[in-house]
Amino acid sequence: MIISKIKKFFSKIFKINKTKRVVLPKDFNSYERMYKYIDTAYGKIGYIEVGEGENNVLFLHGMTEDSLNWFYTIEYINIRSKNFKLIAIDLPGFGKSSVIGDISIPNYALAVKEFLSLKNIEKTTIVGHSLGGQVAVIFANYFKDMVDSIILVATAGMKRFDSITTRLLKSLPIPGAVLHRISLIDLYKFILSNDRLLNSNEYFRKLLYEIGMTQKNKLTDIIINRNFKYFKEHGINRVNIVKKSIEAMLDERYYINDKFKDLKMPIFLIWGEKDYLVPERYGREILNLINHESKELFILKNTGHYPMIERPKDFTAIIFKILTKVYNI
Repeated sequence: MIISKIKKFFSKIFKINKTKRVVLPKDFNSYERMYKYIDTAYGKIGYIEVGEGENNVLFLHGMTEDSLNWFYTIEYINIRSKNFKLIAIDLPGFGKSSVIGDISIPNYALAVKEFLSLKNIEKTTIVGHSLGGQVAVIFANYFKDMVDSIILVATAGMKRFDSITTRLLKSLPIPGAVLHRISLIDLYKFILSNDRLLNSNEYFRKLLYEIGMTQKNKLTDIIINRNFKYFKEHGINRVNIVKKSIEAMLDERYYINDKFKDLKMPIFLIWGEKDYLVPERYGREILNLINHESKELFILKNTGHYPMIERPKDFTAIIFKILTKVYNI
C-alpha cells in the first residue's frame, strides 16, 4: 500500500505517462476464436477484426503464415488508440481461407478487393509482409484510390534472378534464397520426401523458419508450432500451396521493381538487418524507387525475416508511429 502511494506521488511529480502493456496470453487459442468468415468469389476468407475506429488498417501475411502473425501488433495498437479498425485476413489457400484454383498475385489482389468491398471499406492502409507485401503493391497499382498508405515488411517481389535461375527456382519446393542456409543433403531429402516436412516439427522449423529467423522467443515458438500443426492437418495439399505461391511470386509480370512510379501515397518500409531471405539491400532499393515524398525505411537490428514475431514490441512501436503520422493522430 505504501509503495503504491509512493509510485503515484512520483508519477505526478515527473508527469510519467505509462502506456498499457500488452501481455502475451497463456492461451493462444483465445485468438483463434476471434476468427470471422466471409464468402467471396475467391472462396471463404477467414479474418480477424479488432476496433471500430474510422481509420482502416489491413494486414496481409507472408507465405506459410496467416492472420495470427499480427495478433500482438493488432492488440497493441487497439490498446494504444481507438482510432483504428484493424483487420488481418488469411489469403486464399492459407490459414482458414479456402483454396482457389488459380493461385497468382493478381488473384490474391482481387480477393483482397472483393473482401474490402463486401466489408464496405473504401480506403485503407495496407501492411504487407513478404508475399503479402508483393500483393499489397500490386493491389495498390490496380486500386490506387483505395489505399491511404502502404507499409511493406521485408517484402517479396523484387526481381533478383535472371530468367534461367527463375525457372530453376520455380521447379523447387522451397525459395532459392534459402539454399545457402541448408545442406545439399537436406535439400534432396526435402525434394524427394515431403513426408518428413509434415512429420517432423524440427525439420519444419529448420526449412521454413529458422533459415530466416534471427531471434527466438515465446511468440516465435507459438507461431511455429501452430503453423506446423496446420501443415500436418492439411498434408501435401498445404505443401503444394506453398510451392504454387512461390511460383506466383516469381512470375516476372508481377515483380514490383517498376510498380512504384505510379503510386502517389506514403510508403514505408520495415526490414530486419539480418534478413537472409529478402536481404536489407532490397529495402534500400525500394526506398529509392518510391516517388512520394513521405517515405522511410526502418531497420531493426539483429532481426531476421519475421520482425513482427521476432521483436513484436519494437516492430509494433514502428507501425504505430507510422499510422499516427499518416492519419495525423
